[in-house]
Amino acid sequence: MERWDEWEDFLDTLYMQAMKDFEASKLFEYQTERQKQRAALMENLLAAADRPVFEEISLSIWEDAEYRMRLLYQRGFADCVNLLKTMGRFP
Repeated sequence: MERWDEWEDFLDTLYMQAMKDFEASKLFEYQTERQKQRAALMENLLAAADRPVFEEISLSIWEDAEYRMRLLYQRGFADCVNLLKTMGRFP
């Protein structure tokens, strides 16, 4: 396995654990409930023919947000390592 692949696996493991921790939080519970409320509202507002398009757009937005969240997590981790290096705490 290449070093880059090991790094990606390492970050994925940390990210997945962070997401598990978040999913166990009250904030996640609140956000999930709000999302259900928004979905119900949109379902009431949209005609039946428009719902599949709305669902496709919503899924696309969610996938984009997930991708950005992963990138930010990776960047934050890299920034922490660079900070530790700058402070002389990490070789």
